[in-house]
Amino acid sequence: MDSRKLWRSDIGHRHVIKSNDRNIFWDPVTVFFEGAHTKLLVNVFPWVSLILVVAVFGVASKGLLFSAYNLKTIFSQSVLFIIGGLGLSFLFAQGAFDLSFGSVVCFASLLAAKAVEVTGVDLLIFVIPFVVCIGIGILNGLLYSRVGLVVFIQTLGVSFLLKGTFTTLLGPTGHIKVPKVLNFFDSLPFTLAFTIVATVFVGWLFSYTAFGKHCRMVGSGQEATVQSGVDIRKTKLLAFVAAGVTGGVISLLSMARGGQVSTSTASNFEFNVMIALTLGGMPSEGGTGAKLRSVFIGCFIVSVLTNGMVLLGIDGRMQEVIKGLIFVLVLIMTSRLKEKSATM
Repeated sequence: MDSRKLWRSDIGHRHVIKSNDRNIFWDPVTVFFEGAHTKLLVNVFPWVSLILVVAVFGVASKGLLFSAYNLKTIFSQSVLFIIGGLGLSFLFAQGAFDLSFGSVVCFASLLAAKAVEVTGVDLLIFVIPFVVCIGIGILNGLLYSRVGLVVFIQTLGVSFLLKGTFTTLLGPTGHIKVPKVLNFFDSLPFTLAFTIVATVFVGWLFSYTAFGKHCRMVGSGQEATVQSGVDIRKTKLLAFVAAGVTGGVISLLSMARGGQVSTSTASNFEFNVMIALTLGGMPSEGGTGAKLRSVFIGCFIVSVLTNGMVLLGIDGRMQEVIKGLIFVLVLIMTSRLKEKSATM
């Protein structure tokens, strides 16, 4: 059989590929999903997803999604996810994650509320969450960096331990009231100002300091990072400390918003943040592809998605199923796109 030639138009050039069967001319769609265009698609996908989610639920809710009250609700939900995502991005950049984050926040909130209930000292509600979250963060960091445990299994085990302890300490009432002094932290001016300040600070820390650079280097390759003289054990530990500080903030904001500590405090928080970071385009393996813009895009996607499903009356358990399916599908799709991009 005669050897034929396959002409391919790609990025302004024509490539010739031999085929033993027939002449095949590559169509523009095929060309677009390969080479440099694949990288473009990976970067554009989060923005397209956000627009699509807003459009779908905007139409499905008959415009209720865009009401002033609902937009405020979406912003309030997004703030918690954004702050959590900013703090956990240092771990995510290393290709790691803290699956105990929500349980740590819940446990710290309970201890703080209990301490205030017993002593009557309102100041403890501000101190204990940070002490507990940072303390457990250091413990997680040491187990991860020094002992060398698998971070996902390790933090999942810590999560189960804290959930069991929390349920036991909470007692039959199922909730504990928190001081009204926390109400200030639930005001829109405060949350907006705090989010802006946190974004600027974490943005500087993540993008312009040695610590942020080292986190991304660990995600790109630990052996190469060690050979370049970076203390990866210190970098891993500090990433968990950053998660601990963030946990203290989330604890205060969650208690302020709910007015109490209950089993729903920070429930599944870490999974929502993980889904948000993935939908926002942050690579699960971390590395140089980790960008903070993924936090904002992804958190707004998850907030609109959750809010939209509530408006449509979708059951809470079914919401988790839908978000889980979306998470898995996005992981598969982005993984395939990156593999194709790497081979071009």
